[in-house]
Amino acid sequence: MHATVVTAGGLDLRTLLDTFKGAGITDAWVLGNAAGDSLMSDDSQPDLVICVLSPDDVERVDPSPTGFTNLDVMMRAGQSAGRGLPTLIIVPPPLLVPSPIAGTVVARCPLDEREALADHVWAFVSTTRAAKQSVATPSPAPGRRVDSGSFLHRLEHLAYGPGPDFSLGVESLTAELLQEAGAGFRESPPRVDLAFIPSADSAAVMLVEVKAGKLTEDRLIAAEVRLQERVETTRAQLGVLVYHDAMGREFPTRYATGAAVVRLALRKLIVQLSTQNLPDVIASAVAHRGAVAS
Repeated sequence: MHATVVTAGGLDLRTLLDTFKGAGITDAWVLGNAAGDSLMSDDSQPDLVICVLSPDDVERVDPSPTGFTNLDVMMRAGQSAGRGLPTLIIVPPPLLVPSPIAGTVVARCPLDEREALADHVWAFVSTTRAAKQSVATPSPAPGRRVDSGSFLHRLEHLAYGPGPDFSLGVESLTAELLQEAGAGFRESPPRVDLAFIPSADSAAVMLVEVKAGKLTEDRLIAAEVRLQERVETTRAQLGVLVYHDAMGREFPTRYATGAAVVRLALRKLIVQLSTQNLPDVIASAVAHRGAVAS
């Protein structure tokens, strides 16, 4: 994807630009003054626009400044959003944007924190790509079902032992299960096992953490808390914790983590996907969670 970066003057963008490749941005124009405005015209408009504000919100004093002020950047953010271009505004603290522009996404993040920047850029690009694909994709086929017998047989024959093989086997099986159910995978952000959209006509990015082995409630809670944090920083729509206990135990869903994370036993998920499509299974888990929590 091609991006245009509109930046206030005097900023070091090296950390931000380093995150682009991992997020799927293949090339970018960096515009720091009005001379580059023509590159945002209809004839050469980018796939997305990333606007970067300065934490030092200084008023314009030079009638002929060499670089954009924050006001200049915000004006161009409004123009790009008005033309329907996906627009991300990066707001480094302590700067605040009291009235975000309609149609834009605001990321409050320091310009020198690579991991946080990578999360925000990844989420923005993934959601933009998913939205483009949903527009270009024909009407989806009827919901796909999986062969539960085959997946359950493979799950039961994963031998538990020391080392990472068991966990990697469960993670691989989970990925195959979701793909067979019609999920479209996205490049995962750091410290998350999988990222997907549940169907071809969806733009909802969901993060998956897979836990396997001799599990405890404390381990699952800790995983849920971490996943909740990743959902919040990446602006994903949902976190799904899929678990498989080597001893065959099931752990009741925990409701104190927040509505952004659901917990699913892999064995039960396999059975559900043999009779329901993936979006319905996810929606049911979210709805059930809300009903119990209330």
